[in-house]
Amino acid sequence: MTESNYVPRPQRHLQDQQVEDLSPLSSAQRIIAKFGGVSALHRAFAAVGHKAAISQIYRWTTGPERVGTGGIIPSKHHRALFAAARAEGIVLLSSDFDPRKQVTF
Repeated sequence: MTESNYVPRPQRHLQDQQVEDLSPLSSAQRIIAKFGGVSALHRAFAAVGHKAAISQIYRWTTGPERVGTGGIIPSKHHRALFAAARAEGIVLLSSDFDPRKQVTF
């Protein structure tokens, strides 16, 4: 009989792996993700007649140190955002606008 050098690897649970890969999202990131990205949101804005440069939308996701809004969508875009969401069949919740960063599952 021979001895085996087998050493079992520690098991990692799927839940642990998911938590490691998650990072908190700002309200702007959550809403942009619902539309499918910055370009998709820009197209949705154009479809409802709202003029917002794509660079403006990117600025919502950056901090004030980089001339961004720190993850908050300026209120002047809210009406167009709701119109675009309605046109695209996207449901926006009040929690989507919560400025605190949240981990989504």
